[in-house]
Amino acid sequence: MVKEATREFLQPIIDYEPALKVHFEPMTPVTTVEQAVESFLERSGDRIGREKVANPFRPAHQGCLREWPGAIHYRRAIDAPIVAALASMGKIEPTDGQIACIKEIARRHPRYFSDCYAATIRSKT
Repeated sequence: MVKEATREFLQPIIDYEPALKVHFEPMTPVTTVEQAVESFLERSGDRIGREKVANPFRPAHQGCLREWPGAIHYRRAIDAPIVAALASMGKIEPTDGQIACIKEIARRHPRYFSDCYAATIRSKT
């Protein structure tokens, strides 16, 4: 009953501005790293600058990280939760600079970070 009442209330808003629909729909659970990355790029692609920012995780952990086609500007953000998960499992040891970057990405993109971190843990166990 509450769900129906909420939908009745929200539908005129969604009809007026369809772009808001994604904010009112229930989130689809993310189960893989690929899903987490894809969802992140769909949601956040416009919020990440195109300026070249050094990625502290590459080449140091290149062997543990995937190449993400077409995502050069996003690799730093994409890699952070993966490196954090690998570090928590004792597979790698991040430097102080890498830890600072992980914390920054976790603050800026908490939903992506938690989705990708959890998916990485699940995929490596």
